[in-house]
Amino acid sequence: MKSSIVFVASSPLSVVAFLAPHISVLEALAPVRVFANTKETGLLKQRGLDVEIGFVPIVRPISLWFDIWALWVLFRQFRRIQPKAVHS
Repeated sequence: MKSSIVFVASSPLSVVAFLAPHISVLEALAPVRVFANTKETGLLKQRGLDVEIGFVPIVRPISLWFDIWALWVLFRQFRRIQPKAVHS
């Protein structure tokens, strides 16, 4: 698999409002993956970006259980896709 760029955000609203322009430019250079706390995988596709959102249970307030769970999910995904860059 070609090296990819990964964005991680706790809020899908942040992805749509702030990261979508960056994702649009970067997807021309490399495959882009997005992980956020949402199960709406087609959220960016609805806005014309060919990028699916993967679920990660990351939350803004500190929560030991959710933080460990999110770390485990991200570790497994990063190990599988081996991204070239990660933005969180």
